[in-house]
Amino acid sequence: MMIEALNAIYDVDRRATGRVHETCEQLSNDQWLAPQTAGRGSIRDTLVHQVAGMRVSFIAWGGPLPPEEATRKVVDPQDFPDVAAVRAYFRLMDGAFQALITQLIHHFKP
Repeated sequence: MMIEALNAIYDVDRRATGRVHETCEQLSNDQWLAPQTAGRGSIRDTLVHQVAGMRVSFIAWGGPLPPEEATRKVVDPQDFPDVAAVRAYFRLMDGAFQALITQLIHHFKP
């Protein structure tokens, strides 16, 4: 089933993102916030952009945002001062995404 394949692909992405977060925990604050030549500015800005993309996909799929996220208009990197804050945001959106995928799997099962 296509939804199950998507879930498997998303699981690989989830694990890879976890490894990226672990690696970023070794960065100094200056490295975390330093402008880069690729991505969305700093490493922090790029990782926040990644989770904001999850949020957009989640909304496009019709998923209800978690209550603590429902009032956010724009995902601003300034709201995420460190890796722990980005990781917590990723986990929030990831949990909502997992719940939506589980719901879709059950809905489309024959």
